[in-house]
Amino acid sequence: MVGHEALDEIITPLLEKLTPEKEDVLAGLCEIMKQNSRQMLPYLLPRLTRPPINVHALCSLASVAGGSLSRQLSRVLDALLSACETNDQYDPMIDSCEKVVIAVTDDEGVPVLVDYLLKQAAKGNVPAIVLLHTFVSKSGVNLNYLMGELLPGLLHLYTSSNAQIVDHAVNSAIGIAQALDQKEMQEAIPIVKKALNFMVAQSKGRNIPGFAHPKALQPLLPMLREAILQGGVELKALAGEALGMVISVSDPTALKPHVVNITGPLVRVLGDRYPASVKLAVLDALSKLLDKVDTLLRPFLPQLQSTFLKSLQEPSSRPVRLAAGGALARLLRIHTKPEPLICEILKLLAHSQDQALLETTFVAARALIGKLTVPLSEATIHEGYRVCELQYTVPLDTPTELDSSLTMCSGALFGELAIRTNQFRSKNIFKDVESCSKPRTRQAMAYALQQMCQSDAATVWSEAHAECRSAIQAAFSADSIVACAALRAAAHILISEGLNPDRELLSAMGRALSHQAVEVRRVAASALGHVLHLVPSQLGNDLLKGLNPDRELLSAMGRALSHQAVEVRRVAASALGHVLHLVPSQLGNDLLKVRFR
Repeated sequence: MVGHEALDEIITPLLEKLTPEKEDVLAGLCEIMKQNSRQMLPYLLPRLTRPPINVHALCSLASVAGGSLSRQLSRVLDALLSACETNDQYDPMIDSCEKVVIAVTDDEGVPVLVDYLLKQAAKGNVPAIVLLHTFVSKSGVNLNYLMGELLPGLLHLYTSSNAQIVDHAVNSAIGIAQALDQKEMQEAIPIVKKALNFMVAQSKGRNIPGFAHPKALQPLLPMLREAILQGGVELKALAGEALGMVISVSDPTALKPHVVNITGPLVRVLGDRYPASVKLAVLDALSKLLDKVDTLLRPFLPQLQSTFLKSLQEPSSRPVRLAAGGALARLLRIHTKPEPLICEILKLLAHSQDQALLETTFVAARALIGKLTVPLSEATIHEGYRVCELQYTVPLDTPTELDSSLTMCSGALFGELAIRTNQFRSKNIFKDVESCSKPRTRQAMAYALQQMCQSDAATVWSEAHAECRSAIQAAFSADSIVACAALRAAAHILISEGLNPDRELLSAMGRALSHQAVEVRRVAASALGHVLHLVPSQLGNDLLKGLNPDRELLSAMGRALSHQAVEVRRVAASALGHVLHLVPSQLGNDLLKVRFR
């Protein structure tokens, strides 16, 4: 043991002689450090960390301090990082620092080192992440027990704007992931999922630089694939959700090398009998993959189509059926011959007796028709109209909620077919909306009109102006289902007109705020809010002055503010807020003085 007096007598003179040329002096100090590190390291640190720092000496002595280094690690690392001349991976001091971090191998020091370097890297310190990468790749220490800190910390560094930090974080994560066994991979899934949730929330829609790195997915895909194929039901669902998030934030160039490894396991799981939670996660991941790299999935087209069609008929889960329909609509973008797929779905609509399956299949068919870029044959178009009519032409005295939904979905498909084939003027849609004696048919055609205007309001309004206006205005005083559909159609038309919204149609929407049905009042207020929100601000004053001399629209909004239904009051207040936002302050003050009667 060496006391402080001996240290003063022996070590201080040696330190005074320590220069870059005196390697023998440094070697002597290192020998003393090996034997007496517990006393010597705390004694030397204040002297070695005093500017100007002798990095070579500090690193040499710290690297032979053994277990004593752990207790002084933060202090040593602070000194070493502060000695780096540049915030760059090529800083000359980093090489000297490497032997210090590699020397940390004990159970006490490793967590301290990892935590310290992650925190410094998160602050933008490049040498810190370089040293962490070095430790992961060269130390030989088993870090698997620290994956709960390392994986989230490294994934967080994917968000760094510094390309060097991102690069070393990605490569460090690869090193950590490659050391995990099968069980540890599965245990890592909840950790990764939580970290991804946080990253995506923090990014707020901005690109995450790390997921554009060529190796970005290498640490994540093996563990996600393992969990999807071999994990239990809950783990499969969790891994599927995590994979969907990874796909959604990844750059297409980073995804490209992994498309086969991602798609194969997902298709396999989707084709097996797993609960809805698993299928929903897998469908979501495949849909996001189609959104990002659809053309690369062309080799999987037959398998994807068959598994999506199978999921479209999943009897136990409506969300799964809807997700399958959305996935099929995305698949259409890479389909060279989409008509057979449309015919397959129309066949399901023609022969299925299950109302729940029919409802979601109608939704899927409408989505597919909306995505078509090639014309359909007359026979297929005719069959499309026919399967719609099979639903809404059947009169019902007391329709159930599912009956009403089928009326809406079949009518919407009818409208989508009519607008996509430019046959909307020849299908009696406007006439049936205006005065059809069959309530269910009138409701279905109102939904058809709403769908047409949602898809292409400008074409409907320009090519069938008079018929459309007459139908919509008549519908405003019809039953609540017809009136609500007409209000939504009118909103799409007004929004499509941009700089020249139709004043008469807008006033008619305002009068619907006095409809006897509460739901119509709510939809009228909501539709007006959307229209007024999207009206160009420079039109606000002129638009409101031209609506009606006695400001009928504003009066109706005012009355809606005192309606007994909370939802009506809420949307009316929102619509009125958009009105007041449009106009100059003085006019706004005048409007507030209007006597709402």
